Amino acid sequence: MLASGRDPEAFGWTAAAGAAGIVALSVALFWPVLGHDFLNFDTPRYVAQNRYVAQGLSGAGMFWALTAFEVSNWHPVTWWSHMLDVSLFGLNAGAHHGVNMVLHGVNGALLFTYLLRWAGSWPAALVVALLFVVHPMHVESVAWVAERKDLLSTGFLFLAMHAHAAFARAPSASRYVLLFSLLGLGLMSKAMLVTAPFVLLLLDYWPLRRIRLGSWSLVLEDLRQRAIEQVPLMLLVAAVIVLTILAQAGGSAMSAGAGV
Repeated sequence: MLASGRDPEAFGWTAAAGAAGIVALSVALFWPVLGHDFLNFDTPRYVAQNRYVAQGLSGAGMFWALTAFEVSNWHPVTWWSHMLDVSLFGLNAGAHHGVNMVLHGVNGALLFTYLLRWAGSWPAALVVALLFVVHPMHVESVAWVAERKDLLSTGFLFLAMHAHAAFARAPSASRYVLLFSLLGLGLMSKAMLVTAPFVLLLLDYWPLRRIRLGSWSLVLEDLRQRAIEQVPLMLLVAAVIVLTILAQAGGSAMSAGAGV
């Protein structure tokens, strides 16, 4: 049972206003990238010089993305995203950067609404989300088209966190399927999300309060129940770990002396 005194449904308009402001801030902050060209490092392999991506969305390209270990990675959702960009904008570098800019703002909005609904006060949620949007560590993800995978995986992680909280509040098979699917899409964007089940377990402790502190028997019982919930997610993670190892080994990324 979700032990929270907050009413998540009471934040509709407040959350919408704050989320819109965060997206607007991302656009204002990163507007200059619309005038940037593609970087020569990695981006040609992801877009212009990739014969499947450069053709835009196609059945052959989507199937290739599911089976390819290109650039030592397996991330079909990222490939599909680049293909969609080409279908919409051609090889206009500014437009590709613009998609990154908006995605970053949307990610900040998703973080804000999660914190607002489940964790704390309006000011605290806003400050954390604003720090996320303006943090210089995210400049690379926005200004480098090849890092689209970082933006996509982060977005799906935040969506999975929302789905996880909804499941915790009112468990159902459909809500768990949604959580499983969102995590799967995130893993198909970037394998970095292999730690996501542990993140969800931490969120079960705070802010969702599904792990009760008290006697060891209560703590262990809650941990056992939460661990059982995580089993399908861990199996999904295990499959992606295997695929990633194969991709990295196939591209010699795991060889001694290989570049990072």
